[in-house]
Amino acid sequence: MGKAKPTRKQELEALQRYQDQLAHIKDSARPDVLHSAEAKADRIKRARKDYNFLVNYYFPHWAKADCAPFHIKSAEAVRRDPQHAEVREWGRGLAKSTHGDVMTPIWLHLFWEEPMCMLLVGKSLFDAKILLSDLQAEFEANPQLLADFGELLDAGTWAKGNFRTKRGGRFFALGKGQSPRGKRNGPQRPNFLVVDDVDDDEEIGNARQVDKSVRWVLRALLPAMGAEGGRFMLLGNRIGPYTILTNLAENKEFTHNRVNALDATGQPSWPAYYTLAFYDRMRRRIGTAAFDTEYQNDPKTAGKIFTDDHLPWAPVKRRHHYERIVGQWDIAYSESKTADTNAVVLVGLAASGQKHLLAGFCRQCKMEDALRWMYDYQLTLPATVAVEWYAESQFWNQAVELALANVAQEYGWRLPVVFDERPTGNKYSRILQMLPAMQRREFYVNETEKHNPDVQRGLDQIRGIEPGYSGHDDFPDALAAAIAKLEQGQVMSESEPVLGQRLPSSRVF
Repeated sequence: MGKAKPTRKQELEALQRYQDQLAHIKDSARPDVLHSAEAKADRIKRARKDYNFLVNYYFPHWAKADCAPFHIKSAEAVRRDPQHAEVREWGRGLAKSTHGDVMTPIWLHLFWEEPMCMLLVGKSLFDAKILLSDLQAEFEANPQLLADFGELLDAGTWAKGNFRTKRGGRFFALGKGQSPRGKRNGPQRPNFLVVDDVDDDEEIGNARQVDKSVRWVLRALLPAMGAEGGRFMLLGNRIGPYTILTNLAENKEFTHNRVNALDATGQPSWPAYYTLAFYDRMRRRIGTAAFDTEYQNDPKTAGKIFTDDHLPWAPVKRRHHYERIVGQWDIAYSESKTADTNAVVLVGLAASGQKHLLAGFCRQCKMEDALRWMYDYQLTLPATVAVEWYAESQFWNQAVELALANVAQEYGWRLPVVFDERPTGNKYSRILQMLPAMQRREFYVNETEKHNPDVQRGLDQIRGIEPGYSGHDDFPDALAAAIAKLEQGQVMSESEPVLGQRLPSSRVF
């Protein structure tokens, strides 16, 4: 993470971008920029208390309209609390980076005279340097700031990853995953952390990688502030169901500040800048799914057959309220990176006929790991609840028997896993047979599993099912088998009993 080295061409483009930014800022000089000392003092005093005035007067090259109420409220919340910790989930175009990376830090540092040791974090170190260049450009060239505060830039440069101001501030760029150790302003440890738009499409498809990034934020980045603490902001929009942003938003230690482009009434949240006609046009151009993801913080995962609409999150019942609970294990023998996944689904049948995915396991691992998970789940069950554990009989062989015996010896008892016959034929067709139940809104996923990486991996496998797919299909195959068993039981319970030859019993371990 955060270690990709930019090409020479990218470095030159970044430098040109910075030069263009300096020219743009210099051109924003106001005609009254050299007013009297008294006028200057009045401006500074007003800007301290009036964030909208600060933005419009000192940053006219950014401010194309008055701030929205949420801009002002958010900035004030950061200013008031030196220990403020926030997840700022704003839709595309709502100026989260402009305010979080540039305007608010300058407001605190210059107008409120706060000592500043800021870490600005991007997806990579190069991305972070680009973000830092916007901040340095203001200190170097903003005519309004220079007129009222004098020369501001002291030493260093964004291209090297850090710079100082003559007001005693120091500002660092940091790539996601890089160590923040050694980032200090003299004896002062970092006291203002901004993590900007660090979720990316490649990482959110890998729940384990997301967990690694979250651990880095919580265990490496935040502790860089030391005992004195400081402010923290994560800026972004929700591009997937399981991201760094969604994890921190669920953490009660962070203020979750969510603003969609369109508010609850369907009107623009920043009406001074955006019109409803603009958003209607964007929706038509990029499509509803992309619009909801980018502007409304409501990601719609691309799936040609199974979409997020087929996999809704919902609260589930207590387990003893289900008519039946089926646990289906799709077995994989190898734990290599190219092997199938061991997938286990727990699906409950409600009296209404709904099927609820209660829990799940989905990993490239040894069979014993999947079995231990099943044993541990069994141990959480009340005495009045039974799970019907199944696995496909074609997998019954010496390796599976050995794994079953080993785990049974560890726990001192045997889990009753039934090895039964599964329908033959094309697996893709079998998986598609669970789609009607989802289309009828008879299937829901336990919302408490939303941040379970196993379940997220499994749902990603389901979304990846399409004609000619090449990804893993173990979790959807197990889920389809569990749903089929529950639906077969529903049909049988509503039918007249049929007499006939008794079938041989399935093998039970």
